[in-house]
Amino acid sequence: MTGYNTTMLEPENRFPFWWEMSSRAHVRCWIRSEHERDFVASVRSLTFGGLVVTALTYPSLQVERTPKLIRQDDPEVFQLNLLTQGRGGIEHRDRRVTLSGGDFVLCDSSYPLQGWRSAVGSHASALLVQIPRRWLPFSGEAIDRLVGRPFSSAKGGAALLAEHLATLIARGEECADADEAALADAVMALILVACSQRAAVPAPLSPEARKRVQLKQMKRFMLQRLSDPGLSPATVAVAHGISLRQLQKSFQAEGVGVSAWIRRKRLERCRRDLADPLLADRPIHAIAARWGIVDGPHFSRLFKSAFGVTPGEYRKVVAIGPDCADIQE
Repeated sequence: MTGYNTTMLEPENRFPFWWEMSSRAHVRCWIRSEHERDFVASVRSLTFGGLVVTALTYPSLQVERTPKLIRQDDPEVFQLNLLTQGRGGIEHRDRRVTLSGGDFVLCDSSYPLQGWRSAVGSHASALLVQIPRRWLPFSGEAIDRLVGRPFSSAKGGAALLAEHLATLIARGEECADADEAALADAVMALILVACSQRAAVPAPLSPEARKRVQLKQMKRFMLQRLSDPGLSPATVAVAHGISLRQLQKSFQAEGVGVSAWIRRKRLERCRRDLADPLLADRPIHAIAARWGIVDGPHFSRLFKSAFGVTPGEYRKVVAIGPDCADIQE
């Protein structure tokens, strides 16, 4: 993991430094900004297995990749951009589109591009994945449906990809070099799913990659429905068109059954709420019900089994500082 913040430099050096470092990490572009005299920006970048994943924050700017720059240097890559904060737009492959926070857009380094980013508040921010072109094994027609056509990260495979990229940037430095190939495979599986859904073509995934993506989809489904007391392995299986046996088999690598996984996540949410001073006046049974556990005595037993103290005891302890033990795995 590499990273820097331009505030470590004198104001007059910030913009040229950021431009040069960005060009080294990604395809070369011309960049202009009305904030060049004091350009406050940051970059965190992770390179593994042929992929470059980068988180950027920056003030409003304009970017251009010209035919001359392409002739000078074309690494033949795709860039998948996720605008996480701000607004933007691009002209690319004879398309002119606008972007809002939460939009993905795929760009091709072999074609000219003009774009702009407008900050909301103090800055705009984005996540960017640079991908060798050969790693997107779609037909020319499918690629044409993807390049320069934005799609939302609010649902489907794009939502899973956005969440995964944010986690990877936040915690990627914890991974060893030996994990690079597995990390690249996981990211590419999600990219292929998100792009295949946008292009309306089957995702070119191996059986194992398909299983990993489906497991992520099922986990997200359950996390979004923890507050529903009716959430169960049966409802998860039905929602994903698989049998209960297939569902349980998918969770074997987790070392815990589906019901136990749901219960653990609910208890984690309850513990978080019990430690929240803003919720100090909320009754314990209401916190439990908020996360789908409607039987108060049963919740107390589950909580004590997991953490070694009752919910009431835990709330008193965190009110004076020390935390309780983690969930028993």
